[in-house]
Amino acid sequence: MSDAAPWSYVPCSRPTTGPTPWCREAIRVLAQLDPGGRSAGCYNRRRVRDSQDTWSLHACGRAVDWHPESRVRGREVADWIAWFGAPDVQLIIYDGRQWGGTRGPVWHPYHGSDPHVDHLHIESRSATPRGSIAS
Repeated sequence: MSDAAPWSYVPCSRPTTGPTPWCREAIRVLAQLDPGGRSAGCYNRRRVRDSQDTWSLHACGRAVDWHPESRVRGREVADWIAWFGAPDVQLIIYDGRQWGGTRGPVWHPYHGSDPHVDHLHIESRSATPRGSIAS
């Protein structure tokens, strides 16, 4: 993302019926970045934990969960995507830290109910890929 471009976070306004092309492409790229890891999927029609009215990005098919080969490899992949990722990557959560979201493109501690120590959670603003998640 260009330094001049404004930061935005695009929530899931309404569920879709399955994973988006972005999500399928993200899984393909993650498999290349971390051949020993595995996908935990993209689509899950559910609300955000502890919420009655906010849809998860998984319900829009715009979030992927990835179990890395190791915790160290997970950090490397998360940092790589944060640094080189396409402009449509809006959030990465892994190992008790978060990049992006409503605070913008910086790493900070993550205090959600699931610290994501066993998997990366990566979200997109868009259903269609605009470059690779690891350009």
